[in-house]
Amino acid sequence: MQQSAKPQKAGGNSQYQSIIITAITLFALAGAILGFAIGALNHQRTPQQVANNSNNNNNKPAAKPTTAVKPTATPTPSVVAQPVGCPAMSTANNIDGVTFTITIVAKQKLIAGCPNHPESASTIANDFVTCRIWLAKAKDDQHPVIEKADTDLFNKPESFATPFPNEVPNGLVFSNGASQTQMCKQGQANWNVSLSPALEKGKYFIVGLTSWGVFYNWSWSGLLIKK
Repeated sequence: MQQSAKPQKAGGNSQYQSIIITAITLFALAGAILGFAIGALNHQRTPQQVANNSNNNNNKPAAKPTTAVKPTATPTPSVVAQPVGCPAMSTANNIDGVTFTITIVAKQKLIAGCPNHPESASTIANDFVTCRIWLAKAKDDQHPVIEKADTDLFNKPESFATPFPNEVPNGLVFSNGASQTQMCKQGQANWNVSLSPALEKGKYFIVGLTSWGVFYNWSWSGLLIKK
């Protein structure tokens, strides 16, 4: 008996392969579309979002800038001028017999007028009192010539560079070119002076003034006689 071999039909296998190829193609196409979509979303992020991401690494809040705190200056307390008493004044003859060391000390005011011993009053121990000395003629053996025209200037330190009305101009010679007006150091000032060789014969006093704001007072030395 003869048997003839019948060719196998490939129709079933071919259809199955077509389905697989189609599925793979669709899957690849879907992947491509998804990739394009994700890329488009990433591309469309705003600069603000990028900035936020860069400032919030690991979800940590961005550090705020530190503002430097400037120290507040402490105002210097102002010193209020107080009434001035008669200054304590001393006149010491130096060894040469020609020059004097004049010392005046600013004092607090205790009573009207000047006490017999102003050195007993408390010292005004600051650097705000202006001190000045000058030579005046003697009114008598106890008092120098000082008038209202002089005292009207005693609380005006800006006028101290010129002689007072009853001051003997250039009557005193100041050692080392010192000024007859100076700020008292802790209430005290010192001068080394001598009487001018050109001074006329007569009786004189050295007057010492302390001035602080609207307040002032003065004292004078013992009688000086130019022969």
